[in-house]
Amino acid sequence: MNTDRLNKARLAADEVFERGSRPEDIRAALAELADEKRAFLDRLAVRASLQAASECEAEDAPPASILDSLMTSYDTARAQARSIDLATPAPWLAAKAAFGNDMPFIMKLAGRQITTPTRGFLRYAADALGVAIERLQEHFIVSGGPALAGVERKASGKQSGPTVESFEAAIRASKLPEDLKNRWLSE
Repeated sequence: MNTDRLNKARLAADEVFERGSRPEDIRAALAELADEKRAFLDRLAVRASLQAASECEAEDAPPASILDSLMTSYDTARAQARSIDLATPAPWLAAKAAFGNDMPFIMKLAGRQITTPTRGFLRYAADALGVAIERLQEHFIVSGGPALAGVERKASGKQSGPTVESFEAAIRASKLPEDLKNRWLSE
């Protein structure tokens, strides 16, 4: 299954869940998805189960076997995500639709050419890339500088190495859709 389409299904599930999981929203989202319906429903079910478990009183908690199953599924996904090398463009390009298909912005993210993003953006990007938020935070703070060494600007008189731009400035300078800009800057 295509990573962009899988991420689209996950993001759709998140949006439906955050709007209250209304049946009409679920039907509308399923109508727009093709092969990704299972990923959508899986994501929606896990989000609902985890929220329900966190809101339960101890005596009303779901059986341990259900929570164990959810945690096993979560741990398996985390183990698979550990093999992703965030310092290379490949995982970022595979999820480019989640980042507005803005290639310069995506390359800044991959190359750690921006300061650590907001928590909301980290959560969104971690979901899109299929990695833990902590891994993504580490990506932006490893060695405190840009990852894509050797990348040089071609114009004369400019610095010869990549610079680190503030997250806010990178968002404002990007060609991202306005709704993404507003969402990522407000979180």
